[in-house]
Amino acid sequence: MASEVRVNSITSRSGLGTVSFGASGVVIAGITTIDGVLNLTSEISNISSSGISTFNNVKVSGYIQDVNNNVGSGTSVLISTGIGVSWIPIATAALQGVQGVQGTQGLQGTQGLQGTQGLQGTQGVQGVQGTQGVQGTQGLQGTQGLQGTQGLQGTQGLQGTQGLQGTQGLQGTQGVQGATGTQGTFGTQGVQGTQGVQGIQGITGTGTQGATGPVGGSNTQILYNSGGTATGSANMTFDGTRPTFATLRTNAIQTTTGKPILNSTGSILQVIQGLKTDAFTVNANTGIVQIAGLTASITPTSTSSKILISVSLSHSVQQGATTYGAVVRRNGNTDIQIGDAAGARQRFNVPLTWAGDTNQHNTFAWSVLDSPATISSTTYSIWVNNDNSNLLYVNRTQNDADTNTGKRTISTITLFEISA
Repeated sequence: MASEVRVNSITSRSGLGTVSFGASGVVIAGITTIDGVLNLTSEISNISSSGISTFNNVKVSGYIQDVNNNVGSGTSVLISTGIGVSWIPIATAALQGVQGVQGTQGLQGTQGLQGTQGLQGTQGVQGVQGTQGVQGTQGLQGTQGLQGTQGLQGTQGLQGTQGLQGTQGLQGTQGVQGATGTQGTFGTQGVQGTQGVQGIQGITGTGTQGATGPVGGSNTQILYNSGGTATGSANMTFDGTRPTFATLRTNAIQTTTGKPILNSTGSILQVIQGLKTDAFTVNANTGIVQIAGLTASITPTSTSSKILISVSLSHSVQQGATTYGAVVRRNGNTDIQIGDAAGARQRFNVPLTWAGDTNQHNTFAWSVLDSPATISSTTYSIWVNNDNSNLLYVNRTQNDADTNTGKRTISTITLFEISA
């Protein structure tokens, strides 16, 4: 088998077509069928076909020119023009086909089950409040109108002459006084009646009189034996219904059935309460501050007494707040029963947390016990800490809507003096 055949022309045996090779390229004439792959490389710079040519496969490594020697763009196609082939845009060459018959409408499918509702997204952080606009300058005051001139005062009329005074009439003469009548004679006084005879005195009893007891104290005082002598004191009196003592010292007081009423230790001696009914806001990044109006003062009766402080705090904090806490303070400077020191951790009685809804708030109740060791007036108050950019509200919700979703509540601090 020959590896290479070089010819200038190929003519079919039937004489219907020829293939010629020249310097300008390949010339195909007549009826020609090329079976296989016609590979056009750079060595074959041109191919010219006339008549009927059939190619099973054509591989072009260069380009194809139309009758106008145009190569065509990337979106062009070769189309017959009647005198040859020509490159034209594909949008121009594409003819629209006839519209097909509309198909019948399919049956409507059954409605799918409704999906479960997605979880609500977390609330976005509140935007920073814009700065307040500058107040406009005050307009100039208009000039005051001129005061009108005062009218001329009219001339005063002449005063009339005073009339002559009439002459005084003559006084009449006094009448003669009548003579005094004579006084009548007094009647004679009646005779005084005689006095009745006094009755005789009864016979004195024969019983002997008891010895007079000693007198001690004044009226209503209770007498007691003092060295064999009955003695009274202003500190102990009895009005016939109940005794009164200035100071009563006893270890216990019981009912008639033996149940304890008051013991020397563990009894409540007095109760004081502080009540806050208005709303209060703790601003951002203020550190530890006192809740205004939520205080109570007590004067212990003994230096050994203990004070039980019971707190109920109604509050709400903004979503995302993490550093709130509350503590009871004595006289504004001594924290009562806080957590142990642990590094930089903050120390409180209780933490304060978000209620989970901006229209809800929490009520935290707790108690602490103090030993003030004084009989002077002592004040207890509630302090809260805020070290972040969120706000804390007392006795109201975060939204504080003026609808039935908004709420206003109370907070209390109650002091109990306990005997010890």
